[in-house]
Amino acid sequence: MSAGEMDMWTIRFWQATAERAISTGCQAVILLIGGDVFTTSILQANLKTCLSFFLGGVFLTVLKCLAGDLISQNGPSLIGAEVVNDYEGRHAAPTTTLNDESQI
Repeated sequence: MSAGEMDMWTIRFWQATAERAISTGCQAVILLIGGDVFTTSILQANLKTCLSFFLGGVFLTVLKCLAGDLISQNGPSLIGAEVVNDYEGRHAAPTTTLNDESQI
């Protein structure tokens, strides 16, 4: 795996995917409840229906993230807007010496 590429079997990939999936699931439930705002209150919402919408959103997001990684090879983003990699802390920082005043 070269720098910038993402393996879908890393923890960082699944963390990014889980964040997207949970967000989409919650948005689906809010849409369900909000779409019926005039006839249904939050207290009257059917838990089974809410859970179905949540899991449907999660499932579709996970599929999209897997497709995004296959297309971009940089993580769950389809267009590479967010690149997830495991190379944190492994870059070489530029170094200077105290005796070299031309770089200060």
